[in-house]
Amino acid sequence: MHKILRKISIKIYGKFISKFQYLYFFFYVLPLFYIKGEIRSPFTTARGYKSLLVETELCFFKFSISFDSTVHNEYQNFISLFNTNSISEFLPRYRFLSGFLYSALICENLKIIPAANVLPVAIDIYRKLNSICDPLQKLNISNDLYILEVLKCVEKVFGKATKLQFDEQVTKFLSNDKYSIGLVHGDFHSRNLMQDLSGLTKIIDLDCCRLLGVREFDALYFALEQKWSCDGSFWIDTLSDCLNHSESDTEKCLSKFGVTFSKELALTFFLDRIGQEISLFNIEYSYNKMIPLINFLNKSNTYQK
Repeated sequence: MHKILRKISIKIYGKFISKFQYLYFFFYVLPLFYIKGEIRSPFTTARGYKSLLVETELCFFKFSISFDSTVHNEYQNFISLFNTNSISEFLPRYRFLSGFLYSALICENLKIIPAANVLPVAIDIYRKLNSICDPLQKLNISNDLYILEVLKCVEKVFGKATKLQFDEQVTKFLSNDKYSIGLVHGDFHSRNLMQDLSGLTKIIDLDCCRLLGVREFDALYFALEQKWSCDGSFWIDTLSDCLNHSESDTEKCLSKFGVTFSKELALTFFLDRIGQEISLFNIEYSYNKMIPLINFLNKSNTYQK
């Protein structure tokens, strides 16, 4: 009953805010933050995922406009990561403010890394984070809540037999020694790598982070998103293209991270990524949206022994 009431309240709140979000911001939140001395002109605004983004000369603000916004989750992840000394050097300065009908994540102002320089920066961060991995630790399906979530969807839409096929393939991948376990950003791409005013690299958008995951997922997602940055290709389409054509630009980019593309890695990443979107962002995958996943299974039914 509690879950049903929460879903109803989220929908009502979401519809109200989506319709009146700018009135809500300019006539309530903005004056409030002026009074607090947090926001000063000039500033720019933009729309984020269930959030409003505000940039001033000194700070960047992410205001929650939904009960299921990930703003608070991002700050909680920041706190957890900040207490991990090996990663704290890559974290920006964050603050979190909340009160009656508002919550905001406040970040120091950062600079975009030029496109020509971002790949070497990403590789450097990826390798540094790899240095804190536990080489003896492995995962199984029961440890990956995202994969478990998407397997439920597979069973619901396509039946138990198809779900068991996926279960078998992922188990085979997770039982080998071709991956490492450690911190996974979950949205590791060029637009989430920035520099502070002194030139130090910082990682932003921490709402998808987890301390125990397949490290190679970050490298693969970065390579897939590089393709998006070039021509707007959706990551699922690029991943499917990699399965059909060897030596793609995505595979070459991935190899620079020291990661070899394989069908096993691609399939497990695919399931994990979709599960992440379902769990964190309430994205519902219809039958038509799940069809590529089934095709993916058919292309990935041969594993190296």
